[in-house]
Amino acid sequence: MLKIPTKALLLVAALVWLIAGSAVVYVGINAVEEAWTPIMALGFLLVFLVFLLMFLLLCRKHTKRICSYAEELTNIAKFLDPPAYIIVLVMIGLGISVRMSELVPPEIIAFFYGGLGTALITAAIVYIVTYVALCEELTSKYQRPLDFYKKFE
Repeated sequence: MLKIPTKALLLVAALVWLIAGSAVVYVGINAVEEAWTPIMALGFLLVFLVFLLMFLLLCRKHTKRICSYAEELTNIAKFLDPPAYIIVLVMIGLGISVRMSELVPPEIIAFFYGGLGTALITAAIVYIVTYVALCEELTSKYQRPLDFYKKFE
């Protein structure tokens, strides 16, 4: 399997989350043709905030795990841990099933997917910012990446 510099796993995670988030937002945008109602906008905001909180916690968890790797080069697939891969597959399966079943109105798909996708894109940006901050701070202060994250505990 392809091995990359361990810190670059943060950029792999950012790229994957950015692509996934963009695809989900695209589905949300195309779910309805008419203008959004204030209720849909409120739903978008609530979905965005809930998922953003969840994704920020996941970003922190995965960043700490990635920074704890001792090896200089790491398998590219290790940007997520095995349970996260299972969750992603289940979420994709549920999303496709819900859309194909047509049991959920397009308005709900629009604001739900819009909020979810925007939260994914925001989390991708957090990964990028963390990578940049980690690289800058590591070069000036810390011996190991994990030391950087101890200050947040």
